[in-house]
Amino acid sequence: DPAADIRGKYKTEAGAARILRKRGFGDVEMALASLFPPVGRLMAQRGDIGVVERNGVLCAGFITDLGFAVKTESGLSFVSQMTIKSAFKVG
Repeated sequence: DPAADIRGKYKTEAGAARILRKRGFGDVEMALASLFPPVGRLMAQRGDIGVVERNGVLCAGFITDLGFAVKTESGLSFVSQMTIKSAFKVG
């Protein structure tokens, strides 16, 4: 688990950003790129991860049978795979 040491250490978007900056990453996309190989957004398969831009903010999510799942303020949301900015192969 690449995030085991930070899991549960933040509760807000600002807290997550602070941890990323401390580790030398400008955003979540850079952090994911340091851990996983890139894959074309339309070639990404169930279980792969990526980022989308929502309201000017990069959000991480994962591919499911229902689309690209991202956490929002109102809960889990599914968006089209076409909206993925960058994707990364897991496993």
